Amino acid sequence: MERKQELYENLIENYKQFPCLWDIKCEGYKNRVLKDEAYENLLPIYQKIDPNANLECLKKKINSMRTSFRRELCKVRNSKKKTGSAPEDVHTPTLWYYDLFHFLIEDESGREGIDNIDFELENMVSIVVAT
Repeated sequence: MERKQELYENLIENYKQFPCLWDIKCEGYKNRVLKDEAYENLLPIYQKIDPNANLECLKKKINSMRTSFRRELCKVRNSKKKTGSAPEDVHTPTLWYYDLFHFLIEDESGREGIDNIDFELENMVSIVVAT
C-alpha cells in the first residue's frame, strides 16, 4: 500500500489536471457540469485515502489544503515585504505540500499591482464558487 503522503501527492497532481476547478481564466471554470465531472474523476483517488469519502468530503479536503497553502504563501510574501529583510529572514514554509500547490500562483507573475487583500478575496471567491 502506498504511503498516505504519496496518495495526497497523487491527488494534488490529478487536481492540477483539472484547471476548471482552480483557474478562474479557464473557460470551464464557470461550467458546473464540467466541474462536477472533474470531482467525480478525483473521488476514486481520494477514496484510496478515505474509503468512506463522498464528493462533499473531497471538496472540503481540497479547500482545506488550498487554504493552508494560501496561509503559508501569505507568510512568505509578508516576510519578503519587510524592508531590509535578508534572505534568511524570509519565512520557510512548513507545509509539506506547499510546493505541490505552486501551480495555483504560476500565472500571478502577469498580475502586477495586485495586493494581498485582493489576492485573498479573489481566492476566497474561487473556493465559494467551487463548492
